[in-house]
Amino acid sequence: MSRQFDIVIIGGGLVGVTMALALSQLNLNIALIEAKTEKRIQEPSLETRSLALSYGSAKILQGLGLWQFLQSQSTAIKHIHVSDRGHFGFARLNAEQSKTEALGYVIEIQALLAVLYQQLHSSRVKSFSQASLKHLQQSDDQVRLDIESAEGALSITSKLVLGADGAHSTVRQLLGINLEEHDYQQVAIASNIGLKRDHQHNAYERFTAEGPLALLPLSEQRMAMVWTVKKQHVQQILAQSDSDFLKSLQMAFGYRAGKFLAIGKRQTYPLKQLKVSSHYKGRVALIGNSAHSLHPVGGQGFNLSMRDIAALALLSLSSISL
Repeated sequence: MSRQFDIVIIGGGLVGVTMALALSQLNLNIALIEAKTEKRIQEPSLETRSLALSYGSAKILQGLGLWQFLQSQSTAIKHIHVSDRGHFGFARLNAEQSKTEALGYVIEIQALLAVLYQQLHSSRVKSFSQASLKHLQQSDDQVRLDIESAEGALSITSKLVLGADGAHSTVRQLLGINLEEHDYQQVAIASNIGLKRDHQHNAYERFTAEGPLALLPLSEQRMAMVWTVKKQHVQQILAQSDSDFLKSLQMAFGYRAGKFLAIGKRQTYPLKQLKVSSHYKGRVALIGNSAHSLHPVGGQGFNLSMRDIAALALLSLSSISL
């Protein structure tokens, strides 16, 4: 088996796998290093996490030949309603006025990963699962990577390395790239909720005293919820029973989406802005959350990463000889 590659991607999450698939269309020898085992698809439920794809991200996925496998798994956002609790006025956006089929799409992360990994298995990319990066050393023309894997220790070389290993990036730490961090003193509570009536492809963003509250349409009369609350209040809110939590959520949001009937497992994510001092060092570059992380109010986390992927794929295409 070859131990020499043109591009090695560290991190097999959404960003890393999508990057690998984007580059797999080029005549390059590519490897993907992932510390965990492959994620599996789940049935649609109140337990699965979701993300919002912008219309632009859907177009990038279409250009990569992936959207044809993902569109049936996604729910279109055709209307967006923005309001501020306790204040008059609101904003409405709709796809028809924008002359697009949708303003964006919502897809469950497990479904997205399942499609990406299915395509990865049929690609030319060499995958190393349950493998972690321990050391890297750069020279003028290549990078040597020391990997600890299920097969034991191994060393590989690459002309280019992309770190897509998340906010706690090992690649970033090994490069010694400084990280600027801003704590918003807020926590995002994420879950899915069941509705009494159909959402009709509406998405909502409501600003509250605690922070923004977003509801995104899913299949089967469900919506994905992200509720931003102040850090000092999160434990009190999480301690509520499901019925009490739904009452608090309904009070904060109102009844524009109808009555909330059920809530899935609540997950929390401390909100911080992360920004690196440099996106690359030598022949190693950072993409996705290893390079930047934003407040979810704009829904630009994965969408910003998609622009990283598109830019790097175009750059690799224009300089395929590296």
